[in-house]
Amino acid sequence: MSVQAIRQSTLNMLFRCGIQFEYRFEKNIIIPPGISARRGTTVHTTSQATHNHKLLKGVDLPVDYMEDLAADTYRRLVLDRGVYIPKSEYFERKRLIGEGLDSAVRLSRLYAQKVAPMIKPWLVERTVVVDFEGVELPLEGTIDLVETNSHLRDIKSAAKSYNQAAADCSLQLTQYNVIFFLTFGYWPPATSLMVLVDLKEAKFQEIHTRRTSACLEPYKKRVALAIKSIKSGIFLPTNPDNWWCTEKWCGYWQMCPHAGGKM
Repeated sequence: MSVQAIRQSTLNMLFRCGIQFEYRFEKNIIIPPGISARRGTTVHTTSQATHNHKLLKGVDLPVDYMEDLAADTYRRLVLDRGVYIPKSEYFERKRLIGEGLDSAVRLSRLYAQKVAPMIKPWLVERTVVVDFEGVELPLEGTIDLVETNSHLRDIKSAAKSYNQAAADCSLQLTQYNVIFFLTFGYWPPATSLMVLVDLKEAKFQEIHTRRTSACLEPYKKRVALAIKSIKSGIFLPTNPDNWWCTEKWCGYWQMCPHAGGKM
């Protein structure tokens, strides 16, 4: 079994599409993510930079510095690590990549102006590996941000606003809360998604949720079943009518024997 620790991103891919998981983790076929993912990584990098600066200096980074950092980070990600562009949009790639750059800078500016000033960071982009009793593999996660009052926050960028279910049903937030509990011995008193929405006029959205000890056993069962599935080597394709099962959203589309609903 190639997976040595259970990350939220690992679970999400397995639950989204077993074939995609098999290509990525069992066959080690790595396809670079799309433009929206590169934008999201850029925003995480800029937000991490300003929170670390506040931890050291007590103040946030200037807005213009955040904008420059966003532009440099996005360009480096695209040039050095690549970006997935579907064949149907290949001839529009320069425009699409340019729009992604503008979006990354715009959202980083919004974060610097509207979000960072209200944050009192304690843990920033903290990677934790912790044993989960009764589960064969440890849990691993990189928590975006925990404030001094133990408020756990996760940063997202999106093309449209999220709804409450996005926070209440998020496996990522559940795993981060479980990791926090197993590490510190108590549950975060508050958890929220901080969503930077890339509309014509970018906006900030915060969605509050909560996890308690009631989620511990159900999540343990879910993780144990995922490990059992991986060990079995049986990976099921996603339902072909799911929106992500298209060439636009899946870099493995061209090689997948089930793409487009093929049986």
